[in-house]
Amino acid sequence: MVRNYIDWLLSLPWFEKTKDKLDIDEATRILEEDHYGLEKPKERIIEYLAVQALVKKIKGPILCSWDRRGWGRPPLPSR
Repeated sequence: MVRNYIDWLLSLPWFEKTKDKLDIDEATRILEEDHYGLEKPKERIIEYLAVQALVKKIKGPILCSWDRRGWGRPPLPSR
């Protein structure tokens, strides 16, 4: 089990960077299309993107969620 974890950890792309997308209208559209309900988490994600777009630097809190299974799960399924 430890070996699998270390292999996984070493396989992560530590030095790869991607361009961030801060298009609030598109994010809102995607969240509304793909995630029924969940108004509070969607509102928080859009608020976070809006602040990041205004300050022009990607630095700030990490969005983390809590559910009955524990911490650190993605708040919404990946697209």
